[in-house]
Amino acid sequence: MQDKQKIDLFFIGMALVICSIGGVAGYFINDASGAIYGVTAGLIISGIAAGCLYYLPAFIIVKLYSSREVTKEDSPDFMATIEEFADIVNIPVPRFYLSNKDIPLIFTVGRDCNSASIIFTDKLLDILSSEELTCVLIHEMSHIKLNQIHRQTLVAFVAGILTMFANAALWGALLTGFGQENDPAPRIIKFLAMALVAPPAASLVLLTTPASREYIADATAVGIYKEPEVYIQMLEKMGRHFSETRHEEINPAHGLLNIIDPLSRSNDVEDDFYTLFNTHPGLDERIEAIRTRTNSRSASMKLLEYATVMNEKIVDKYESITRWKKTLLYSTITHMLILFGIIVVYSFYNKDFRAMDSLMITGAYVGMLVITHSMMYLIFKNKLG
Repeated sequence: MQDKQKIDLFFIGMALVICSIGGVAGYFINDASGAIYGVTAGLIISGIAAGCLYYLPAFIIVKLYSSREVTKEDSPDFMATIEEFADIVNIPVPRFYLSNKDIPLIFTVGRDCNSASIIFTDKLLDILSSEELTCVLIHEMSHIKLNQIHRQTLVAFVAGILTMFANAALWGALLTGFGQENDPAPRIIKFLAMALVAPPAASLVLLTTPASREYIADATAVGIYKEPEVYIQMLEKMGRHFSETRHEEINPAHGLLNIIDPLSRSNDVEDDFYTLFNTHPGLDERIEAIRTRTNSRSASMKLLEYATVMNEKIVDKYESITRWKKTLLYSTITHMLILFGIIVVYSFYNKDFRAMDSLMITGAYVGMLVITHSMMYLIFKNKLG
């Protein structure tokens, strides 16, 4: 199924869920007429939501990275080179945005080939040579050529909103007097918030982002640039940077957008959550795929064949498979604390502990928890186990 069809199905499913909720709520409020009003309200809400999710994600992500557009007036030589590359790759010339963040990032967002925007940082220009920069630009243009950008933009946006709640919880704790940023109390609050939002956000990312995406983009880029050793040098240089430098400010849900997985790999407990978002194949496997499959005339084709084999598994030899299991345990414990809080508040509200009511609340809550955590367990086991 093509990306466009998947996205259309997502919007249709979203509309059906919202309309169903509106219809049921309306029916309980005012029978059949209320159900009609509820479905109508659901259609309006789903239409607005679909429009926002279709047009706004790329714009918002560009703004989140404090990027400014690079124009011909700013850099005529650079844009002339970009036009040349775009012509070689056979895509419309994308818009380019430069961010001043001190992280070597480059990624592409947009709805389609005609609305693609490539965002890169000053730090990327500092660590890469001109030849290596050419490789990474062609890699991003390959994603555009392969029509992979709409889905990854939408997924990064939705999952990114979820993970932002953890930082919101941290700042909420700081602003309400729980101490400084590195004090235990606000860090624990952030940790608990991450335990709630990271597993479902990561499930969405892993379920919609196959590992083959980077293999295919590598294959396309190497086939166009025809300098595999320079391309490998670029991958190794970026890989070294992220293995040696910790960038805690990266939204983990945006890691899928970058050419190299930029997320932290330390033994820090918080980094257990970051490992859930690793959608990139192992760097060694990508390099091996390029080196062993570029010694013939059909190098690009051989890489594409290899990509289909590697479609499901995310290969990452230096990651322990126990980390994703720990995150589900953290999430379960946090949900149990929330359940305890719900029962306490309910009992205080009624000025009495009602055992049967508490049992029903616990049963419904735990039942939903078992269903959702079982689904996430299967996704993590398939992708990271």
